[in-house]
Amino acid sequence: MAGNPKLIRETRNLAAARGHKLGDFLLTRIQTGSPPIATRGCMVALCEYCGASAAVDTAPPPGVSEIWGEALERDCPGKVLADHQEEKES
Repeated sequence: MAGNPKLIRETRNLAAARGHKLGDFLLTRIQTGSPPIATRGCMVALCEYCGASAAVDTAPPPGVSEIWGEALERDCPGKVLADHQEEKES
């Protein structure tokens, strides 16, 4: 599964708007169905400040977003700490 550069860029921008700095996107497997009955590939990255995740799924089921994750839903608490630490060093 190749990553979709447009979706990855959009995910990075949405996460950055919340103060997150996403690392590299890596291929992983997610479970599908309820209860989980199968797996499929997706790309996941973690915030370098707080560890919140963001994911890109280029083949989601109908009605499900292609991008999701806690890094897109809430502000980064680690960003505040990183900024404070940089100010101290200056």
